[in-house]
Amino acid sequence: MGKSRILISGIGSGGTNCLLDTLSDKADYYFVGINSNKHRVACSPLKEAYLVPPAHNEVEYVEALNKIIVKHKINLFIPNSDIEVEITAKHRQDINCETFLPSYRCIRLSQDKMEMHDFCIKHNIPVANAVAFNSIEDIKKIDTKFPSYPLWCRIKSGAGSKFTSKIYSAKHAQEFIEHIMITNDVELEQFIISELLPGNDYLIMTTWNKGELIQCKMAHRLSYFGKQGQSAPYLIKSFFDEELLEFAIRTAKKFQKSPNGNFNFDIKLDSNNKITLTEINPGRFYYNMSLFNSTSNFNSFRTFLETAFGTIDKSKLPLIGKEEKYFVRDQDLTPFVLTEQELNTFQSASEI
Repeated sequence: MGKSRILISGIGSGGTNCLLDTLSDKADYYFVGINSNKHRVACSPLKEAYLVPPAHNEVEYVEALNKIIVKHKINLFIPNSDIEVEITAKHRQDINCETFLPSYRCIRLSQDKMEMHDFCIKHNIPVANAVAFNSIEDIKKIDTKFPSYPLWCRIKSGAGSKFTSKIYSAKHAQEFIEHIMITNDVELEQFIISELLPGNDYLIMTTWNKGELIQCKMAHRLSYFGKQGQSAPYLIKSFFDEELLEFAIRTAKKFQKSPNGNFNFDIKLDSNNKITLTEINPGRFYYNMSLFNSTSNFNSFRTFLETAFGTIDKSKLPLIGKEEKYFVRDQDLTPFVLTEQELNTFQSASEI
């Protein structure tokens, strides 16, 4: 039996490169990569990599996918960014290979943070309170919507803390939003303001197959390149918490009756240490998959692939990651995954 042939997007980026680098036992798989950025695709570790149109050019993007799929006899396409997840789910019937994704409805709902918020309120899912705007006058009235500052201003879609800031008054919110609108050509209707939850910051990765939980791993974001909520974390720690797992299971099944593919949850604790959803990101992988691929006795990306291809050993399910390790990254370094002992190997200068 030959290798399963996989097309994956985002090749040349740190997230996808690390995802592949830390895949255990690559012998069963052959990967082909794509990216719409020529500088990224030039950084591909794969022998076969292609420059494709941006996914928002939907017709051209799908046409390019199908050319590559036919040429390389691809069995599975894995989109690894929000826009590519959305477009792939929307056009899955037009793509000439298998995909392993949540429903298009679930993806669209989750990628609009205001729609997600309203869905959570309707379905009794604890969520950070948020409001949207139709005019500058609406922004001036946020004092009536929240009991205290600081608040968190962000746009409805996107990842990586793009266009986010803590705000300390209605005037500050107006100035920040107007600045981003002018300098980045963003519409006012794209912004929301939400409460800034004070508690611990968690991420949970789950994979499902037709309503069955296949795997779960989780981590605690500990330190950030800048301020929390306004920049990406550089230090996170894997761990396990039963209450967080139960929350993720309940929430996934409310967003999609029979979850399928990856469901990722961003969670913070409120002032009463209550678990509260801030985002749900279905379909794609987290940036820290090198951590999830290196903890407990199973590799998360391989588990995803085995599930997609129907080769997973169901007698061991669900696979739950409980090992504690640290993920440490910097802009110009391949991320490190360290144990507690490795993290404390070096002698302090004060001990000399």
